[in-house]
Order: sequence, then structure tokens, then C-alpha cells
Amino acid sequence: MQAQELRIKQIGHALWLQPQTVPGANMGEWLQDFCASTVPLPPDFLADQQDAPPQDRDWS
Repeated sequence: MQAQELRIKQIGHALWLQPQTVPGANMGEWLQDFCASTVPLPPDFLADQQDAPPQDRDWS
């Protein structure tokens, strides 16, 4: 983890560690930087994926 501070939360018998974000950290800026520094996926990415039909569910 790249953080100077962590939030620690107990969930049952486990501990959840979450990096404490820096007060100027902006997810939008991070996403723009990520997209600018990452090779885009090809247009046919997942074009031949064969998904199973959705499962029937009882929503009552």
C-alpha cells in the first residue's frame, strides 16, 4: 500500500485496512492520468465473448 496513514476497521474477526486518502486526492484526476498512461483496449475487445443468458430470479 502506498499510504502514510490507514483506516483500520474490524469486521467480525478480520481487520479491514483502507488507505487514508490525501485531502487533495481526486479520483477524476487519477482516472485521467491512468487513461493517459495506459494503452487503450482494442475496439474488438470482448467482441467474441459468449455470455450465458441471465439467470431467472424471484424478485418477490
